[in-house]
Amino acid sequence: GLSLMDDLENAIGKCVLYRTTLSYGEPDRRVFLAMPFDAAKIFEEPFGLQLIESNVLRVIVFDPSEEEIVKWIP
Repeated sequence: GLSLMDDLENAIGKCVLYRTTLSYGEPDRRVFLAMPFDAAKIFEEPFGLQLIESNVLRVIVFDPSEEEIVKWIP
């Protein structure tokens, strides 16, 4: 994308769309946004923390080079 914020805006929109769509057939399903650890640093900033605290997002942070999950942010 053009910037991290553009990518985040797109990803959040898709995540909310998937969560809303799934809620009709599977209301207990939890949807997580997977992000590489370098991009997930945004969740250490006030804006990112607000997204987490307001339950807009649940995030899985992964290390793409090791192909492993390094953090869950429920």
